[in-house]
Amino acid sequence: MSQSAASPPTVGGIIIKLPDRPAKRFAHRATFILEVIASALIFVMMLIVLVNVISRYAFGQPIQGTNEQVGFILLPAVVFIGYVVAQVRGATIEADIVYQKFPRQIRREVRFVTGIFSMIVTFGFGWYGMIEAIHANEIGKSAPASDVFIAPIYWFVPAAFAVLVVLFALDAFRAIRGRFDKEDFTEEALTDAAIG
Repeated sequence: MSQSAASPPTVGGIIIKLPDRPAKRFAHRATFILEVIASALIFVMMLIVLVNVISRYAFGQPIQGTNEQVGFILLPAVVFIGYVVAQVRGATIEADIVYQKFPRQIRREVRFVTGIFSMIVTFGFGWYGMIEAIHANEIGKSAPASDVFIAPIYWFVPAAFAVLVVLFALDAFRAIRGRFDKEDFTEEALTDAAIG
């Protein structure tokens, strides 16, 4: 059964409401793709560990490099993808006990300053990660006491932090525009739902 131009997109029979604005639609689709990739990597991790356990106990021969593949390649990929998805989705932990008591103007300024500070710190981590990634590729970095080549995974660090720098900059810009609280996002979602 084909979808007409007016019918909403579906995944596995579940209707997905995409945001109306192109930037939000792109962010929604990009995070969905990243979530699928992270889920696939977690499945591959479980599969590798399961096969290793079966091989170890059934045949007395573990698969060489299992710990390195899981701990040095797959797990960091899942973690850094998770950082980006959590920030885009707004699923980060916020301790806003005192923050909510501030007047709106002060909250706006605090949000702006923390956005800029987070952007600077994240840029520093990304820069250091890029230097380490270049070095790891130059020397052909392998996992400790193993021949498992892990240099490419080092590039997840600067890539993830570069995306986070952009997200923190957008967060600071949103604070300047006055749209920074969760209530604002809820109000915006309700407005979008009423219009669309």
